[in-house]
Parts: sequence; C-alpha cells; structure tokens
Amino acid sequence: FVAIASFAVAGRAIYESRLQAAAEGVILNEEEWLGVVKFESFSFLLGYGVESLLVYFAYYPLMVTIGFSGLLRPFFRCFPCIRFLGGRQNELKKQYGERKM
Repeated sequence: FVAIASFAVAGRAIYESRLQAAAEGVILNEEEWLGVVKFESFSFLLGYGVESLLVYFAYYPLMVTIGFSGLLRPFFRCFPCIRFLGGRQNELKKQYGERKM
C-alpha cells in the first residue's frame, strides 16, 4: 500500500510540475519528465493534510457526538426505521423495558 501511495504522490507531483511548465510555455521532451519535479509540485499535499486533519479531528468527532447524544431524535421521531438516531438515552429506555418484561 505504501508503494502504491508513494507512486501516486510522485505521479501527481510530476503532473503538477508539467502543468506549471506548460503554463510558462516551456516545451518538455519525454526524456525530461523526471527532472521537472520541484517542491512546488508537492503543494497539493498540504491541501490533503489539512483535509485529513479536519476529517479526523473536527468532522468525525462532531458527527459521532451528535449521533450518540440523541440530538437528532426529535427530528426523526416520525420515522420508526431510523430509531438508531435516538442516542444512548433511547438504548437505555429499550434495555429498561426489556428488563421489566
């Protein structure tokens, strides 16, 4: 997996540098494709890193907290097939009801 990811990153960097060279009007031969990789070609990794940090440390904890807290329960009360959005309180009520029987 690491080898495939490394190959994808290097390929994307080469693609970015060739696009930049084409925008500047530089004509490249096929033999020169390894020499055009610059640090600016890897700038897309910064965007991927920021997106990954947001997903793992902001969006995911927020969605899990909302899902397990039961905040969505009043909005989906009329749909019995979506009972799992009731949160922990809903599960405790179910267990209490099963224990009484």
